[in-house]
Amino acid sequence: MTAIKARLQEIGAAGIVVTHELEFFGDLSDGTIDLARHLTRPLPATTTARARERSTQEIIPMVSSLNTQKSPPGRAVPLAVDRLSVRTEGGRALVVDVSFRLGAGSCIGLVGPSGAGKTTVLRALLGQHRDSSGQVLVGECRLPLHYSARTTAEKRLFEYVPQSVRLHLNPALSIGYLIARRLRQADRVDNANEAVKVLDSISLPADYLLKRVSELSGGECQRLGIALAIAARPRILLLDEVTASLDPANSAFVVELLRKLRDERSVSMLFVSHQPDMVARLADDVIEMRSGHVLSSGISVDLGSLPAAMSSRPAALEQAHSVARSYP
Repeated sequence: MTAIKARLQEIGAAGIVVTHELEFFGDLSDGTIDLARHLTRPLPATTTARARERSTQEIIPMVSSLNTQKSPPGRAVPLAVDRLSVRTEGGRALVVDVSFRLGAGSCIGLVGPSGAGKTTVLRALLGQHRDSSGQVLVGECRLPLHYSARTTAEKRLFEYVPQSVRLHLNPALSIGYLIARRLRQADRVDNANEAVKVLDSISLPADYLLKRVSELSGGECQRLGIALAIAARPRILLLDEVTASLDPANSAFVVELLRKLRDERSVSMLFVSHQPDMVARLADDVIEMRSGHVLSSGISVDLGSLPAAMSSRPAALEQAHSVARSYP
């Protein structure tokens, strides 16, 4: 931002930044406008924290409207990863000797700076890296390390939700079509009733079946990505920065949605994130990575004990403390 501001001054231009980081940009900009509040005047930087707190409190109660009928827990399928390593075709190490255990219905937060190897671990579990080694076991079953060698049942053990679901979906397709296709792929009934149940699981109304991807907001797209993943009934969800592009209110809603799915359906989760408040809210344990190595694991999911690497500024962690304390 410092470089951008210097460039703007150099060429005599003005700049408009669209962001959810109101606290951060409030210190760098000449004024902020919170469109969620329909404001037409600059929002003082000192009020942005309170505005975010209020918007979070407004959306959290929406979770209570979700279907509370519990699905019967399936057979426990813990994940065991032993000495997982990944290299590029040129031989450069991306991930080195990563080992951890993930129990049924539990969540591990994968944290660390960009380039630490967090997403590489998720892709390796999906079988997307040819030059990988180590062991991946689900229950008593040792999975082939490459996707093409896995059976249909083994492929369905994992479902991946990316940071920006919108980039992975055809904007012209309808929500109803996408859900029906996913249900068929999972050998499930793909009638309208089942599709409505899928939407209900993410608190979206039935008329969204007629909407196209291009008509959804960012938060709705992320919830759709989770719905499509859950529709396949996986045992393990791989969540790659799924709240990074969302405002605090939608981030809180998505995390509460994931908590509900985890608790009611005994779905295990790996949650990659740079947001300490989201990790503390969802994860049971935390693994810290850096430069492809595990630095520490089993960290208590207390905001005060999360790795400092999760925040580039001390104020950001204190800000996370403040927001977390406002949650019910």
